[in-house]
Amino acid sequence: MNLDPFLERAKVQKVLFVEDELFTRKALFYVLENIFKEAQCACDGIEAIEILEEKGYNYFDIVITDLSMPRLGGLELIRNIKVFNPLQTTLIISASEDTGDFLQTIDTGVDAYLLKPIDSKSFISALDNISQKAIL
Repeated sequence: MNLDPFLERAKVQKVLFVEDELFTRKALFYVLENIFKEAQCACDGIEAIEILEEKGYNYFDIVITDLSMPRLGGLELIRNIKVFNPLQTTLIISASEDTGDFLQTIDTGVDAYLLKPIDSKSFISALDNISQKAIL
């Protein structure tokens, strides 16, 4: 897989990463901040909304969020974002293999769904795909 086109796109893109589990948040955020022009992280949907209200709902090219989090989960977060920015590119990461959860993400307009545990090849491939969608 040639990553050069992806890495070039990522140099101008901004990403918001929302994850409640500390180890996963730190590990994946390290990758994101070394690939994208700007990366910010939040520990749940409420904190993400605070960041979006401060920066603007159109500020981030990509929003990556865990599905299940305390206070405000990923689907609720994305529904909120889509009210202000219907074209927001989104990726859900989740440990849930529940078909109902997956169908809800489709109904919400999520661009990609990645199952935990996340391996680096799948993560980079998903980032490449959503990075392409974000520039359209």
